Amino acid sequence: MDKQALSIALVHKPLMKISAQQQHIIRIALIFVLGGFIYIIYLRPTPISLDTIIPNTPQISATTIRFDLITDTLLIPTQCVWAWWDMNNTRGVYINGQGVAAPDNRLFCHVPPTNGVMAQLRVVLPDDTAIQYDFKVRVLIYDPIFLGLCLIWVAMVIMTIWEMKSLTAFWWVIGIMSALCLFIIVLMAIIATGLFLQTPPTVWDDALMFARYAHNLSTTGIWTWNMGEAPVFGMTELAYGWMVYIVSRINWWLSPVQLVQYASTLFGVLWIIIIALGLGGISVGLSHKQKQASRFLLIMALITISLSAHTNLLHHFTSGMGTTTVLVYVTLYIIGMMIYIHTPTRPLMVFMGIFGGLGFVVRPDVMLFTVCVPIALWLFPTKQYTRQQAVLFGGITTITFIITLFIARLYFGVALPLPFFAKSGGIADGYLANQYVAVAINQLGAYIYSNRYLILLIIAGLVIHPKAFIKRMGGLERGLIVGMLGYIGYYALFVTQIMPEYQRFYYPTLPILIWLAYLGGLSMTERLWMLIPIVWRFLRVPIRQVMMVSIIAVGMIIVSDSIHQTHLFISQHHHTYYPPHDARWYKLAQFANIDNINVATTEVGAVAVANFSWRVIDLAGLNDTNFALNGFSASVLLNDYRPDLLYLPYPDYIEMLEAITTHPTFMRDYTYFTAGQVRLPMGIAIRKDSPHYADLFTIAQP
Repeated sequence: MDKQALSIALVHKPLMKISAQQQHIIRIALIFVLGGFIYIIYLRPTPISLDTIIPNTPQISATTIRFDLITDTLLIPTQCVWAWWDMNNTRGVYINGQGVAAPDNRLFCHVPPTNGVMAQLRVVLPDDTAIQYDFKVRVLIYDPIFLGLCLIWVAMVIMTIWEMKSLTAFWWVIGIMSALCLFIIVLMAIIATGLFLQTPPTVWDDALMFARYAHNLSTTGIWTWNMGEAPVFGMTELAYGWMVYIVSRINWWLSPVQLVQYASTLFGVLWIIIIALGLGGISVGLSHKQKQASRFLLIMALITISLSAHTNLLHHFTSGMGTTTVLVYVTLYIIGMMIYIHTPTRPLMVFMGIFGGLGFVVRPDVMLFTVCVPIALWLFPTKQYTRQQAVLFGGITTITFIITLFIARLYFGVALPLPFFAKSGGIADGYLANQYVAVAINQLGAYIYSNRYLILLIIAGLVIHPKAFIKRMGGLERGLIVGMLGYIGYYALFVTQIMPEYQRFYYPTLPILIWLAYLGGLSMTERLWMLIPIVWRFLRVPIRQVMMVSIIAVGMIIVSDSIHQTHLFISQHHHTYYPPHDARWYKLAQFANIDNINVATTEVGAVAVANFSWRVIDLAGLNDTNFALNGFSASVLLNDYRPDLLYLPYPDYIEMLEAITTHPTFMRDYTYFTAGQVRLPMGIAIRKDSPHYADLFTIAQP
């Protein structure tokens, strides 16, 4: 063989040359194959049936345990398995260590497979032996293998559509992913809210006080706790009381529970609309001005994802409390001040000054925000907004505030709501405060965790582009920050947080955190949008594609985690038993049939709406001016108020409970059924010389 032939023989000849079109076809085929694999392995619901042989029951020979992978989903299927079994032949069923030993059925949710695909079933037989069985289930939303396969699928789709040769494609991907995140989160919020509202009302006991005030205002024309008595400043959120009253006049057929829940939900939805219109309007305006639609879509997506971590918001929307009204007020104040600072006209200054002063009516402690803002505007004037304008604006706010204090003092006899006296040095001080000493700090920690994404956005803006972030911190923002820190410090250190569910005392600061996070997002993306074009030129196409896949991966992980947490929240909510609102009060529904009696209790919510003819004595002082200002007195209660029916204080009120039960009048004049006798936290007592003693005693007998 000559040298030429040998060289030809040694040359490698490819078996097949793949053209660009063929590569595209292969890529599309792989996308379909991988998509089908994900569907078959993870998404297709496949019921499971397992037959187990029971060795010590030959006459039965076998028992069938049925498992159904039910469609218990929120946008993406999750692992929820319903199991049935015969307790005559099976002592217990456990999936991944979670299970029960007694019931004959169980819904297993959120039990992640150990290896991402297989779950472990353990069946305990009547002779205490156990068998184990591994079976395939649809995995959780946040399962890493499932997410990894989905990311590979998304990456292949992206590489098929875009080769990332142009920076424009990068902006398109950012914009599309942000819009998709917005759509998913908003849809998730709508679905979650609908599922949440389908369940029995989750109204808190204290919220029913607003229904009593609204009823008495409608009947007597006076903000009174008991009909025929003087006005009482028992509502911290007086404006919300007015809203409940208005809703009651429009929807007169609503029950007290439905009334307060409807009012808080209404203002919760209104707050979401205001937030969306406010931030959306600013984003649209800046987007048109700077021609960076994808950037502002990303900012809105980040804010929306941050808020989606607040599953507690659903509780506040349906609690019946005035939290949502405060959120609406603080948000409107920030928006109004933004408009006023940019266009400081005299009519707008007067309007916003009055609006800021009326914060006292919404909730007195939010005056920390509306007082600090004028001071900050005076300390940090601008060319557009002078110190003279700040002085006039602050003067209007102060005058309005003083007028509202004077009117409150004139009408109610006190300038501040009674809960202020009770929780900041009154009845709730000392013995009760010691039991709740760590609650405020624990709730603050939970609130910070709920806002973790908002706080990260603020930190990102400050670290990535400090100059732009600080430049955006005008007098309004600095005043809000000081007011927010003062507000949090006051509630963390000086307030006994009784009934602190879901960090409700800290929620008035949420609109401020959202606004600061938005400014942080603006500053962060401003720097990134300057750096990306510079870096982009030095990256090869594969690196660009990897970078895009990484960005999408982060987005998918965050969104999937948000969806998972929401689904977990809804699942837990649906499987939580909410007792009737009168469950803590012994035979309250039967006692409610007796009119015109005096009833005393520390937990007044359900009692307040059980019978509006009752004279309800609030032992905690939240709706009793005498107890709030002078402190609780067993002698006043038993000798002056003389309740016909007395629900003994909740066990937390140790000294109050002892003062009542050891008082001579109580031991002489009352028939006492202890908490042990009625099998509830609060015992009851009936006054022996009450005109209704016979009826009350008949009902009260255990």
